[in-house]
Amino acid sequence: MADKNNHILYLYEYKDIPEEIVKWKDDEDITSMSVGSIKDKIPNLLCIGTGTYKTSRDGEIYLCALINPENGVVVSYAIGVHRSAELVGKALSFLQSDSRKITLRSSRNPLYRSKIYLDILKQYGITAEYTLPGTRGMVASVSTFFSQLMRKKGSYEFVTWQDAVDWLEKYISVKCSRREDDGK
Repeated sequence: MADKNNHILYLYEYKDIPEEIVKWKDDEDITSMSVGSIKDKIPNLLCIGTGTYKTSRDGEIYLCALINPENGVVVSYAIGVHRSAELVGKALSFLQSDSRKITLRSSRNPLYRSKIYLDILKQYGITAEYTLPGTRGMVASVSTFFSQLMRKKGSYEFVTWQDAVDWLEKYISVKCSRREDDGK
């Protein structure tokens, strides 16, 4: 059974994954800092984005981030070696549930319009909202977060998935603790 505080979505946890990925990827050794839920008040509107990070030895790894558009704080996240709607589900599993209705705004990427994605949102009682065709401004907090992350990473090259996970989680925890300290 998966650790409830572990932000990694392991291959064995995916319900729908291409067999070629299972054949050549082995992610069982990846560990998470187990930081649990990020302590930020969850607004009624969150924005979602998924970033891709290359490693020189293990291939790509993905960060799915749920971001408060008011202050740019990552409210929840998940990391996995397959980009899918299930990665979104893993990130949603860390939200502290309450009776409020939450809307999750995303780009019009096919991932965020898939039946699997919509079923996952329904499971959590979350409403999907999309940017208007041809616009990007409605999820500016996502673009800003991932741009800042890439600038901070600079030319540093991840060798393994674990290198990427360690760096990404450190960045998220430092960035969010600074925002909380600043009251932003």
